[in-house]
Amino acid sequence: MVWEGNTDLDGTTSGALTLGESFSHRFSDTAIFTHAANGLWKTSDFGDTLYTITASLAAAITQRTQLKFELLELYKSQPPPGIEKGDLSLITSLVYSF
Repeated sequence: MVWEGNTDLDGTTSGALTLGESFSHRFSDTAIFTHAANGLWKTSDFGDTLYTITASLAAAITQRTQLKFELLELYKSQPPPGIEKGDLSLITSLVYSF
């Protein structure tokens, strides 16, 4: 199910179909590359889709911490009025594992 609410517009509900893939490659004991791509289609309108693509590189600093850089691309085929279809983000994070 998909519930979508936008400012100044009525919310919508629809069934959904999702498909995705992911890939991970460890270069060494301290560096790892990951990639994932997902698509979400509304069953009420297969032309209304959301695609999410990520790619990241993480490097261990210590046994419990790592520095991670990630590119995140979001693409909505039918966004609400005034909203762009695509968005690209660079996310930098310090990860701590318990």
